[in-house]
Amino acid sequence: MSDNPIALRSKKKLINALGKLLNEETYKDITITRLCQEAKLSRPAFYQNFDSIAEATEKCIGAHAHESYNRVGLRRVKGSEDLANFFLDIMNSDSNFITRMIEQGLDEMVAAQYAKVFAAADQTLKLIDDVDDDSLKSYYAEFIGAGSGSTLTRWFSEENTLTRNEVISIISTMISAAMPKAAKAAQRENSYTSKIG
Repeated sequence: MSDNPIALRSKKKLINALGKLLNEETYKDITITRLCQEAKLSRPAFYQNFDSIAEATEKCIGAHAHESYNRVGLRRVKGSEDLANFFLDIMNSDSNFITRMIEQGLDEMVAAQYAKVFAAADQTLKLIDDVDDDSLKSYYAEFIGAGSGSTLTRWFSEENTLTRNEVISIISTMISAAMPKAAKAAQRENSYTSKIG
């Protein structure tokens, strides 16, 4: 994909049109022809940007994930529980779209695209600042992103059979177990809470 402004506009139009179609029609019924009609673009414009509807759908879900992250906004997280709540708020901000994608069997795409956003989030990266090895940092970030994305997607797909606090506890425990800095923050939070109580 080039940085050509026309190509970038075409890609954005296709992603926006696909998002609209995914909310109105079933994924399996969306064709390249139908998508191009909705976007008011030609088939060659589609193929300049994507190889398939599946690839376009991944990009569309990814765009929703990034928009959700931006909508929730940057905020400081103090530990694993704050980070878990932040991730859940990101997904909740687009819950109707996520639920629709899950209903259409696209839960793996949802989990993967939100995992990418979670792994790259500044809040995640700040929790792993004390890891000296950059390669190791990327593994930690991927683990946190994938685990959180998969857990929250499953929670949405099961129609929230667990309470918010229960799912936050699961994600927070996973993050704390994996991350030295997150584990230290969680210990400080628990120590402070027990001193108050």
